[in-house]
Amino acid sequence: MYPRKVFATLCLLATTTAQAEIFRCTIDGRTTYRDRPCPPGELQATRPGSKSALEGCFALETSGWEGGRSTSLMRIANSAGHYTMTSLDDKGRDTAVLAMRRATPAELRDATRLLEFDAIDGLVLVVAAGTPNRPALPIGLYKGRDAYRDLRYFFYGYLSNGWAKPASCP
Repeated sequence: MYPRKVFATLCLLATTTAQAEIFRCTIDGRTTYRDRPCPPGELQATRPGSKSALEGCFALETSGWEGGRSTSLMRIANSAGHYTMTSLDDKGRDTAVLAMRRATPAELRDATRLLEFDAIDGLVLVVAAGTPNRPALPIGLYKGRDAYRDLRYFFYGYLSNGWAKPASCP
């Protein structure tokens, strides 16, 4: 009897500490809840209080101008459904704040094809229509699974591309 109580308590604790974004979709007039974005053309809303796995700070190792390596730190924040990406300098100060939005299902399919990993979620920069020199894939942070099915984050940008790692925010 005692091991069952311990097991039940551990299961209860595990479910209360997990944080994942939950999507509320209206599909064929029925409301469903999913851990992935809704299918194209369906109504979508995130559950209040849910936290995206793409929120927080991420470290990105990039090539330096002189051939060296440097680490960039970015912070992704969400305020009432409006996402921002803030670049941080080595002292943790904001250097640039850019507006972001959720990647569309078509953009996630393009990321899967171009980045060669299974993109399941993403936040991309908000860019005005008609902006010249737009890349083949929107600039942003993509979450997906690599060839080993491990969860990974990939940042795609103009001057820096590569795997991003969750990091503690200053």
